[in-house]
Amino acid sequence: MQKKKKIRHKLYPILLICMGSAFVFLNYIQYKNYRKLNNQANQILNDIQKENDKQKKLQSQIKSYDSDEYIEKTAREKLGFIKSNEIIFIPDGEEQ
Repeated sequence: MQKKKKIRHKLYPILLICMGSAFVFLNYIQYKNYRKLNNQANQILNDIQKENDKQKKLQSQIKSYDSDEYIEKTAREKLGFIKSNEIIFIPDGEEQ
């Protein structure tokens, strides 16, 4: 009976060390997963913010396309339109 108690007393610290090591190991794995998922979530939030900024910029461009100034600028630059009272000067060597 005494030998069994001595063996038990020797096994308890080993068992506690094994359980403690397993607890630490599992918590470490969970912490690594948490950090990975947290980093992914932050990256996704950053991507969403960038896309929202891009969307706002595009919406402001769309609004500017309806303005008379933009339409006139486009007609002059891309289509070569002029107003009826304007005179065009073309330097030598250049053609439109």
